[in-house]
Order: sequence, then C-alpha cells, then structure tokens
Amino acid sequence: MQDLTEKKIINWNYRKWHCVELPNIGGKDTIEYNMSHLFTKGVSPIFVLVAFQTLPATIGAEGQLTDNSILTPMNVKNIHVTIDDESYPRMRQDFNTGYALAYNMYCDYMKTCVGGHDVLYSPNKFITDKCVYVIDTSKQVKNITSSAPNITLNVDFSRSVPDKTHMYIIAVSQSALKYDVLKDEVEK
Repeated sequence: MQDLTEKKIINWNYRKWHCVELPNIGGKDTIEYNMSHLFTKGVSPIFVLVAFQTLPATIGAEGQLTDNSILTPMNVKNIHVTIDDESYPRMRQDFNTGYALAYNMYCDYMKTCVGGHDVLYSPNKFITDKCVYVIDTSKQVKNITSSAPNITLNVDFSRSVPDKTHMYIIAVSQSALKYDVLKDEVEK
C-alpha cells in the first residue's frame, strides 16, 4: 500500500444524504416539491427515496410515537422526479396496475447504496407494504451549466392523504473531494 504522503493528490468519493420532512401533508391529492435548494451547480441526486408516516389519533405522553420505524402504506398512483425538464423514471408509473419498475429501482438502490444483492422487501412484501418509493435518477445525462439544476419531486395519490401524515424525502447524491498534499488544499 502506498503511503498517503507519497501521493500528490488524494481523491475521496462519497455520497451525500439530504433528508427532508414535509409535515402534515394530509388532504392533498398531489404533491409537487422543489428540491433544487438541496443541490449546487453540477450536482443532482442519483436516487430519491420517499416514505410516509401517518401519526395515530393518540400518541405517547411526550408526543412521541411508540415505534418511529413504522411507515404507512400510501395510495400512491404515480411518483417521479423532474431534473431540468427530464423525468425519472421516463415512463409514467401506474401503481394501480403494476410495481415492476418501482421494485427494480428499489433493487438498484439496494445494490448501489447499501451494497450486495440482499433486499429488505421481497416483491410480494414490496407490493403489499407500499412503504418506500425509490426513484433512480442515476442514468441522467450530465449537463454542465453555470447554474444549479431545477429538481422537482411529483407525487400523485389515488385518494387524499390522511390527516397527520408526514412525507420523508431522502436524496442521495455523489460527491468528491480532492486534497492536494503539497499545497495542503481541499477542493470540491
């Protein structure tokens, strides 16, 4: 193994995880959320995860859920991310008739970001639970511009969202740092 001090430039590749909570989205049939403020010039997400949690009518004494890990199945009809006029996935999903594309994007995420081929949900459990939606935006054309990309998450529901429902968004992006050993400088 080469000693780090012998190298002139050291590169680090890593993933950034941007987490957003949209509280109290109850009563809506459609959600359009602009995610552009999460990213800088030349950076956009490779995966976007979306999950929902509906709070029970009564919660613990301190206003806490008894189990924060329980996600709520939601009646999502279609979900996609738009990056600078390009939609991901490219075809419109209809969760009333099929989940093959959604499950495939979930498996791609598990392989890329979690590692290995083990998945938490079997295809049947994925269809019945409907808890986590993954949008694969990793195959986007790299567009070098002087401005940050315009990124919007769109979710359509087949029924209005129940009251006390929160939406959680996790956007995963790829980043890199360069460290110049001789100059003792870090460059993004």
